[in-house]
Amino acid sequence: MQVGCGFSHDKTAYKHDMRITLSKNVSSDLSKDNVVIIDKLQGKSAEEYINTLMQPVLDEFNAKQKRKDRKINTSYTDYWLNNGKLNNGSSRMVYEGVLHYGEHDTLGKMYYEEKDPSKRENLRRQFINDYKRMISKMQAQYKHINILYAVIHFDEVLGTPHCHVGYCGIGEDYAQGLRQQISIGKALACDGIGRVESRAEAEEKGFQLSQFYNKVRKEIMIPFVQQHGYDIKEEQHGKKHYTSEKNRLEAETLLKEKTEHAEQKQQFLATAKQKTDFISSEFQRLNELKAQIPPESEVKKSLDIIHRSEHLKGKIDGLYNKIDILKRINTGTLHYESYQQKNKQTKEKETIYEVPEQDILALMRIAYQVGEFDKREQE
Repeated sequence: MQVGCGFSHDKTAYKHDMRITLSKNVSSDLSKDNVVIIDKLQGKSAEEYINTLMQPVLDEFNAKQKRKDRKINTSYTDYWLNNGKLNNGSSRMVYEGVLHYGEHDTLGKMYYEEKDPSKRENLRRQFINDYKRMISKMQAQYKHINILYAVIHFDEVLGTPHCHVGYCGIGEDYAQGLRQQISIGKALACDGIGRVESRAEAEEKGFQLSQFYNKVRKEIMIPFVQQHGYDIKEEQHGKKHYTSEKNRLEAETLLKEKTEHAEQKQQFLATAKQKTDFISSEFQRLNELKAQIPPESEVKKSLDIIHRSEHLKGKIDGLYNKIDILKRINTGTLHYESYQQKNKQTKEKETIYEVPEQDILALMRIAYQVGEFDKREQE
């Protein structure tokens, strides 16, 4: 696997690094996995720590002064800020860098997306051991670089596990003034990284901090990373950490997109569950209705009875119609010959005309008797 490896400079952010305050790119549920290697500040400000650190140097200097006006009666930070030689407008008392190897698409995903707890813990121990050894070697090799804090972050899921290092440079062997001073340039010079005297030299070697970052990467970081069999990518060193404003916004945008995608997925699953529940209830209702349907043989019997009933009803209606005609003929309200002639003209085929002549006379007698019976009933 080919991975990037570097020591990049970043803004000093002790409270963020120690998770006293949280930013949007932090998954707070993973912050318990972070590992503090060094914390000399213990919640104090860097200025408070440096004042305490440098107070013996101030006391030593003041003790040697015979004139009161030459004594330093302020805190060291106030003295430093008011000393133009130390504070030239671009210098800082405390710097911060980030040790990191691997990218989000390589070791980052390998760590954060690992489902096997034992494999993930093994990779976590690898990062912890590597960064601890890197810090230890930095302290041994750069004795004038005072590391104030170092913490490994495992809770930024859009990146890869990395280590923030806050430090200040302590220079010494000054011809005048305090024996020691807070100065990154003098400190690096004491550790073998000389000041750059010209633009051409800067273009060739890089400025002091860039040379420092490159030497840490080449001489300290790469040997440890290569022990795992990783190939090292060529990259620009001394660059800003990915939590710079631009990349922070990119990380927030990506996190927002992932959050929206997760919310859409949850909404889709909720809608799918509602539809599934509705379909299940409909299937249950249909099964209940199906249980109420009689057997096929019973249905056939019922349909046969309905058919026969309709057939008998048609026959009964026809008989009533015939009786009505005979009653009308018998009472004289309808002449048989004219009715017969009318039906021949309209070509209507009533069943009565299919009856033989002698049967018609018999039916007429029946109709007469029915008429007499009706009269007696009315009287």
